[in-house]
Amino acid sequence: MGAIEKIIEALEGNLLAFTPDKVREAAENLGIEGNIGALSREVLEEGVRRAMEAVRGLRETFGELPYPESVLEKHLRAGGAIAVELPPRGLFEKDVIGRVDLIRGVDLKESSPFLARNDEFSYNLSFIAWPGMPKVHLRNLLAARERVFFEDYGYRLKDALDNVRALRPLFASLGLAGLEGAVEALTKLEPDEARADGDYVLARGGDTYAVRRGSILGDPRLDGAVLLGREVRLFFPGDVEIAFRTRWDLDRANVDQVRIRLGEEEILLEGRGAFVTPIHDNPLVSELQRTLRRELEKREGELSPKMLAFLRAFVHHEDPLGALAEGRFQAYVTAELFLDI
Repeated sequence: MGAIEKIIEALEGNLLAFTPDKVREAAENLGIEGNIGALSREVLEEGVRRAMEAVRGLRETFGELPYPESVLEKHLRAGGAIAVELPPRGLFEKDVIGRVDLIRGVDLKESSPFLARNDEFSYNLSFIAWPGMPKVHLRNLLAARERVFFEDYGYRLKDALDNVRALRPLFASLGLAGLEGAVEALTKLEPDEARADGDYVLARGGDTYAVRRGSILGDPRLDGAVLLGREVRLFFPGDVEIAFRTRWDLDRANVDQVRIRLGEEEILLEGRGAFVTPIHDNPLVSELQRTLRRELEKREGELSPKMLAFLRAFVHHEDPLGALAEGRFQAYVTAELFLDI
């Protein structure tokens, strides 16, 4: 993987715009050297292309926008964002008046109304496209390029499906052509069922339904338990157990409680807030690491050397659950133990 691909992967995983400041930050974190200005220009151009794909999907869904593509592309290349707001359609309305805002930083530079033609769409929709990072917020659905999280209750599920169908061109432009099928499959789940449907994880707990594009733990049953906020218990070689409970909504993926057992030794940790959303890359591991890092700072003097080394290794490893499952994690724990000698 080349430098540009690495930077794009890092920006996408953290839902960051492909702007020069974010490119420089990503390059520094990845240890990439060289002509960062040239890299930034190439990444920005790819970001403009991706953002405009989503804008065209929006235009195909609702009709012409009040700005020509050349104006929108120029605005994106300058590091700006395109924001579109559409109110819900009323009971007897065929058309709604939407608004397109051109944003630079935190400032509104220009705004223009437009007539949205889509008589099947009935939810409020917020769309914002920074270079490389278009996002859609639709009531109880959050989507970005090739990633989505959706949760709902059974009595609203048909309305949600109707609106996903009405937005088919927009979701297709985000690489989410399979979302409609996933939500339709969701309506057919049995109570307490979780399964994979292509790239999507589907889960139902009673009248609560959830969909996410991309597996979390590699097992649909475990993924479903995470999405529904149920306790998950993971067992690893070396008599290691990690149990946790999460709360997921559109704004945050929060770890409420973590229990770690190493043989006979066990600790219980409480979660405190969240800084990632369910559509971030690996939000579960990010929040587990954040919780453990905070507890390390508070309780370092209370922990045994073995537990302390385990938590430190978990916090610093890029894929701690994968290393644990494959029996490779002990080497990192041993290394942490030696650092204290």
